[in-house]
Amino acid sequence: MPRIRSCIAGAVALVAVSCQDHSSPIAAPIPISAQFLDAMHGGGNPHFFLLPPFVSTPDLTKETFESGLKPSVRITEMTADGQAFAACTNEQIAYLPASEFTQLKAYAAFWRPANYSNVAAPCIYRLQVEVLGTKASPGPVLGFADVQVISKTTIKYLKTGEYIPLPKDLILPFWFFIGQGAVFYAQSGGTDACRVDRDCVEAVVDPLKDNVVVTKQQEAGISIPAGAFAAPITLVIEQQTGRPCIMPSKLGLPQFADNGTGCYRYQRFPSDVKQILNLTVAMCVEIGLLTHEQADRLQIFRFDPDEDGGAATALQNAPAAFLPCEITRFGLVPRFLNDLAALVGPQVLHAAAIHLGVGGSCGVGKCLSSPYFTWGMPGTVTKNSADAQTAAAGAAVVAPPSVVVMDLGNPTLEIPPQPIANATVIFQVTAGGGSIATPSGGTGGATDTLTTDANGVATLGRWTLGATPGTNNVSAVIGGAVDTATFTATATSPPDLVISSTLTASFLEVFPGDRIQLSAWTLTNQGGDLNSASGLVRNGFYLSTDSTLTTTDVFLDDNFNTNGNLRAGQSFQWGAPTLTVPLNTAPGTYYIGIFVDDLNEAAETNESNNFQSVKITVLSGPS
Repeated sequence: MPRIRSCIAGAVALVAVSCQDHSSPIAAPIPISAQFLDAMHGGGNPHFFLLPPFVSTPDLTKETFESGLKPSVRITEMTADGQAFAACTNEQIAYLPASEFTQLKAYAAFWRPANYSNVAAPCIYRLQVEVLGTKASPGPVLGFADVQVISKTTIKYLKTGEYIPLPKDLILPFWFFIGQGAVFYAQSGGTDACRVDRDCVEAVVDPLKDNVVVTKQQEAGISIPAGAFAAPITLVIEQQTGRPCIMPSKLGLPQFADNGTGCYRYQRFPSDVKQILNLTVAMCVEIGLLTHEQADRLQIFRFDPDEDGGAATALQNAPAAFLPCEITRFGLVPRFLNDLAALVGPQVLHAAAIHLGVGGSCGVGKCLSSPYFTWGMPGTVTKNSADAQTAAAGAAVVAPPSVVVMDLGNPTLEIPPQPIANATVIFQVTAGGGSIATPSGGTGGATDTLTTDANGVATLGRWTLGATPGTNNVSAVIGGAVDTATFTATATSPPDLVISSTLTASFLEVFPGDRIQLSAWTLTNQGGDLNSASGLVRNGFYLSTDSTLTTTDVFLDDNFNTNGNLRAGQSFQWGAPTLTVPLNTAPGTYYIGIFVDDLNEAAETNESNNFQSVKITVLSGPS
């Protein structure tokens, strides 16, 4: 015979009852679908727990009770796949409000089956916990328990197989625990929030009144005025443990989120409820080694990967008096902070336990969907190198783009802007094609990510323009900065350097060590403008065993074109150079001549027409 509970006992038994022993009724067949659903049974909501007498007392030490909810229990007679007993239907039996017992951190609903003429043995009844619904319109389901009515005085828990005699008043107490994150989990279809060991809060926001929501450790919160939303929402604020809080490509300015502070995600459901008024988001942050002046300039940054391409933006500063740490924010630092600072240094606070409250006004329509919030120092980016340059298409500009990143200073305290080190700068080719690279000899691409040095400077190694003449742009972007820097260069048609005069030499027969004078010669640019990246274009003079001159031939001498510049169609007249045949030259036939731009300083449309040579004979010297 199955064991009969002689009384209803447990940590949450609040109603004094008289217990009776009853004989066990004959067990009826059990439908396969009967079950319990909570954090411990059936893979249910991780923050919803059934309580005794339905189950053993669960471990709730890592959960935070969510007070202030108004859950209801919907009781439905069950049928399933032909397993139902005769005369059992799927009708709704009752819709009961649950009461909150704050001191016990539990909710309970009390059902008296005998009051309902349509409750009959051996039917199975589902006690389903819902929130934010009505009798006619079911709300999100947190969990449930299925029980079988054996008689008007006895029920059976189908998960345990135990028969439970009802007390003399025939009331069944149904106890359950709702933890922070349970409602959001149910509404969002399984998104876990308020995970174990994270500072968190969940709240149902009433649009008709002012709402202040603060996490359990009072490290983060939000102030929501009445009328801010068009309908009720469920809000979850959860500490995030990953670092950096916001990826550097989205917030390139330094982030201050050490020791687990300063990084939270604010989520709401439903996310499409219209936001009408501004909200105030706030976080407590550890100031670490920041100076008073730096701490006073901190701002909250918002990043939502689903909005605006995921760009991080700084919120406008606002008071956040609803956080305890707000007393250290805005204006003068309290005396106890100054006293502590005097012990460790004239300006710097070295105590990691000291917090500042940082508040930010979050704009209408763009505050809460699923954004991350962290805190940092706002900054600006400006150009640090020449702009509006010109170079041949396919050639590198003379001055690669360089930027400097500065904080905004503090005009009120007459503090000038200071460089920001370790900011992430993303350089990107945005027009004209071409490539950028760091260092200058590195492999080129469309994007290059650099970090600012101690002076707040980041400089590309090379910017090579696109192959088509026209406008080229490179942008320097620092996620979260108030601006960007865009560099412009004009790509001209590539030059084509040729020796446009006929080269001659005297003498044509020489001995080793003799001098040969070449004729005066003309360099002509028959392509686009020449602008050498180095500022120089070298002309090499060579002795070769064939008529084609290359840098592998015997180098004799050189000269340089002035500034490496030669406009399209322009020519430059050179005098007659005198060259010496090396003493170790063996007798034979050779070619002597000029190789223009032998070091390839200029990218040309034709690199094979840069030389002319003259045939000479080197004779055997006297024995």
